[in-house]
Amino acid sequence: MSNTPISILESAKRYFPTLLHGMGDGEEDVLPSLLVDAVREYQDRAGFTGTLSISEQQNTLEGGIPLPGDWLERISSTDSGLVHVAIDIYDKEIPSIDPLMAPEVVKYIRVKRDAGGFTISGPYSISYYRDIAGLLSDTELLRTLTLPRESLGIIRRYLQLLIEIPNNQRLSEVYRGMDHPAVEQITPNEVLYERKKEIELEMDEQLDFLPPVMVL
Repeated sequence: MSNTPISILESAKRYFPTLLHGMGDGEEDVLPSLLVDAVREYQDRAGFTGTLSISEQQNTLEGGIPLPGDWLERISSTDSGLVHVAIDIYDKEIPSIDPLMAPEVVKYIRVKRDAGGFTISGPYSISYYRDIAGLLSDTELLRTLTLPRESLGIIRRYLQLLIEIPNNQRLSEVYRGMDHPAVEQITPNEVLYERKKEIELEMDEQLDFLPPVMVL
């Protein structure tokens, strides 16, 4: 299985011998929406993390670097000696090549130079939580975005449950309408919801520990 969200969805779908939920006319967005729900659940409980590096020159002469599109929240920010540093996120105007066009306003991130009297120096490292679920509103990223390998299995298992609960409801309705004995073999919702809680606890246990920071 590759590391993209859509590969997780395709793997989850193969789990079902008979898949009704999300397969009807006008239901094209149902399963991708559940995929985003599964990614968001993992994001809220375990978190996706990223790291930025800002050189001294970038910070001093260029006003920092553009804020990543997946920025959600800062975890920590340190200088080259692991001393805590404060950050500033601000709107920076980027002049247009065309003099008739208004400048583009871009979110930038930089390190504040005031460190309470202590000497700080770059490069600066900023760890942050990533908003992966927010990026998936772009359907192209469903096929191209790379997820951390450690998140793949647990997101897939959670997605399977998100699909299985409504899918079982549909199967039950079909089997009852046919008076088919297979209705007795469908896993009860109580069991599925219990499994769902167990996976959520697994996600909680994967929460990244904060890196050590020297606070002076």
